[in-house]
Amino acid sequence: MKILRFDTIDSTNLEAWRRIKNGEPMPFVVVAETQSGGYGRKGHVWYSPKGGLWFSLAFQGDYRPEVMSLAAAYSVAHTVKEVIDFCPKIRLPNDIVFGRKKLGGIMIESDAQTHVLGVGLNLNVRKFPPELKNDAVSLHKVARGEVDAEKFLQLIVGKFFKSLETGNFNVSNWLCCLGRNVKFLCGDREIAGTFMGLDGFKVVVERNGEFEECPLALVSEFRRQR
Repeated sequence: MKILRFDTIDSTNLEAWRRIKNGEPMPFVVVAETQSGGYGRKGHVWYSPKGGLWFSLAFQGDYRPEVMSLAAAYSVAHTVKEVIDFCPKIRLPNDIVFGRKKLGGIMIESDAQTHVLGVGLNLNVRKFPPELKNDAVSLHKVARGEVDAEKFLQLIVGKFFKSLETGNFNVSNWLCCLGRNVKFLCGDREIAGTFMGLDGFKVVVERNGEFEECPLALVSEFRRQR
């Protein structure tokens, strides 16, 4: 697979879409040492300094958004476990976390059956700005040593395509906040309750003996309540 490498770029996702528009054969990967305009869901700024793994995978296929999202989260979590023997958690819909701190994030952008998977991981980031230091963590700190970014890239991409092909991306044991009180948005509606897990592609919570479901594709701002 072709890998397009940059020292710095505005956004690997934006570059992937530019390449798609110009006819670049898919699948391909765009990876950068730093991003000046990295972004996450809803346009949130993504801090992308040297030391992280910032890449986008462009590919085609008839896949549901929920399938791609869970397959990507599963692939990242399993790669972390395989490389450093540490089990991270998946905070729905798209965060990889250690405790309450974010190790990385995943984002899927689609145009019909053309997709760009954006992955950002704090692999060897040594320092975070004040506004992030209480919410983000580097895998370097968890592993207590340097992490091989190239190995992570190759493993994540390989596991992602295998998960899509086989349908094997059960994240039940990797979910953050199971049995905890959580709050999140289901579209524009706020839901709060005890997080019971996933039923297929629906998030299930219990409150006062009653169960409520929300399609995973509508979930955002998922947080554990203190």
